[in-house]
Amino acid sequence: MIMDSIFRQYREAGWQHLVNKHKNDGGLTTDLWVHLDHASIRDIAVLFVGAKDLNFVSVSGSITPLDLLRLSGHFGIPKMDGGAVVPDR
Repeated sequence: MIMDSIFRQYREAGWQHLVNKHKNDGGLTTDLWVHLDHASIRDIAVLFVGAKDLNFVSVSGSITPLDLLRLSGHFGIPKMDGGAVVPDR
């Protein structure tokens, strides 16, 4: 319930939810939110939720979608190849 309230507040503030990744073996969930300013990403929020912990990372600053693509495969962001998610092996 609390997480639904937080996600609703982000959506209402203009944030876009890009990634919701679940990793079954450890119960880890990663959520990636971005706040856009025209063609650039103005803010990024990443939420990592585990069985017994929660970590929130917020980055304020401008980043282009190409820069975000370069971060794929790191920090819990799924690996992207040409804009398509590459399945885990």
